[in-house]
This record gives sequence, C-alpha cells and structure tokens, in this order.
Amino acid sequence: QFRAMLAMADHYRPLIDARLAQTGLPKELALLPMALSGMNTLAGSQQGQAGLWMLTWPTAVKRGLVVTAEEDHRRDPMLATLAAVADMEHTYARLKDPVLALVAVACGPANLERARVRSGGSRDLATLARHVDPAQRDVLPLYMAFLHLTIVVAIAAGVVVLVAIAYGIGVQRGRATATRGASEPATIEPAAPAPARSGATGVSGGAASRPTTTPARPTATDNKGDPRIKGERYFVLAHPSSDRASEMVEFCRANGLDAYLVPDDNALLRKVIVLPGYKDASQKSSPDIKALEAKIRSVGEKWKKLARGNKDFGDAYPELFR
Repeated sequence: QFRAMLAMADHYRPLIDARLAQTGLPKELALLPMALSGMNTLAGSQQGQAGLWMLTWPTAVKRGLVVTAEEDHRRDPMLATLAAVADMEHTYARLKDPVLALVAVACGPANLERARVRSGGSRDLATLARHVDPAQRDVLPLYMAFLHLTIVVAIAAGVVVLVAIAYGIGVQRGRATATRGASEPATIEPAAPAPARSGATGVSGGAASRPTTTPARPTATDNKGDPRIKGERYFVLAHPSSDRASEMVEFCRANGLDAYLVPDDNALLRKVIVLPGYKDASQKSSPDIKALEAKIRSVGEKWKKLARGNKDFGDAYPELFR
C-alpha cells in the first residue's frame, strides 16, 4: 500500500506542484494529501470529508465545487486541488503565520482554535499537534514524517548519483588507458565453417541458418479515442498509477466490463471508466444500470484478490462527462 501511495503521489505531483508554484505557497504542502487521504481520490471520513484533499462540504461548496448524491467534485483530483490550494492561499494570507496556517489547513480552522486554547496559545507545531481533536491527531505527525522521509530520500538519491558519476569516470579512464596500451589491433582469423551434420537438411550450397528471435510480447496502451459522449454519466472505477492502469483495464475487459482508460480533466491524469453511460440521474435506478453496478462490484472483488494492495471498486461513482 505504501508503494501504491508513492506511485499515486508521483502521478498527481505535477498538477499539485504547478498550482502551488502559481500561488507562491510552500512547495512542501504537496505532501499533505499523503497524510490526509493516502493520495486516494476516493477516500472519505466519518466526519464527511472526501477526496484527495479530504475537503469538507462547506469548504468545497465555498470554493465552487459541486457536492451532491450524484456528483462529488471533491473526488476529482484537478478540481479538488484547485479548491484546496485556493483555500490554503486564503488561510495563509489571513493567519500570516506558517505554523498556524499549516494546522488550520491540515486539521481545520475550528480545530486550530481549540488546539490553541488547550495549549495556552502555543504557536509550536509539535505542541499544537498534541492538542487537536483525536480524529485529526495523526495528520500532522504523518505529514512531518513524510517530509522527513522525502529529505532523506533526496540525500540518498544524491549519493547514488555521485557514486554513478564516479564509476562512469573510472570506466572511461580505464578504457582510455587500455586503448593507449594496445600497440596494434588484434587480427581475428576467420572461423572454419562447421561441417554439416549427417542427415541435416538445408538449401543447396550450405547456406547458413538464420538466427531465430522471440517476438516481443505486446504491451497494453491507452485507448486512442475517448468513447464517452458529452452529457452522459459514466462510472469511474479508479485513478490508477501509470504502471497499473493498462493491467486494470485489461482485467476488467477480460471479466466482462467494457472498461477504458481516459484522460481526466487534466491531461497529466488518467482514470478508468466503464460503458455504457446514461443521461438522466433517474436512469441510475434502471435495471441495466443496476446490473452494471452489480457487475462492477463482482469484478472489483476479483481485482482485490488478484494482488496485495489492490482495492475493490466499492467506491466507484458516476461522473458527468462535459
């Protein structure tokens, strides 16, 4: 699961980093969804938060997102990121203190005020983290852990790069020395043709046999065309990482779902949807769509059992294609 979260972090980071850079907010805030939702766009909580940034209903609506039983923009990574960054920008401008703003963004403004009262007005991050409500108490320690881990990984990567450069320089020097030490090129005598084995068949004149090659295994790729029709709703199964997307689509198709990997609202992102779609919200209760939902649940259970870390499609949701 940790590897899957890191893969999803790599998947969504370009979008998040670009938006944070545009607003001038600290780039480290890109790690916050890892602590909030585990980079899961379908995450939710008992307190009513949902999506990549675990936005509450009031925050989402205030930032222009649609949150209904039929459609929830908080689960759309691009729309949720735009809303979350806009809210963070407002919070940082209002509080004018990076520590207080981080607590407010991660745990909610009301939670920040309660933590400050309980801590005697502290502005220390570790102290405030101990005084937030129990439901949010793990968010800040997780965020700090991911931040520390990122720094350690960056240092380790730098060491690996330096070792690789040093190795490359050593190899090049070794080759140059070997070249200078060679007095003349070596002469290679042509090998005598191997005698034909008794009983062998072939073309007259003893033509050499051609080497055989194993054909490359075909790999699955994204669909060239988007099959969706504007104005119709389609079930979104997941936002898989790039290395699992094709596998998921092929698995769904092999088990009877007409699945497609299509672009999200941002060209950098992909999601898996299934056909058919439907126009009106009232059609969701029709026998055909009910049967499709049952099929999604059935295939999702099989996908979950296929490999550790796979999740079923219990969080699949209909989304209007515009």
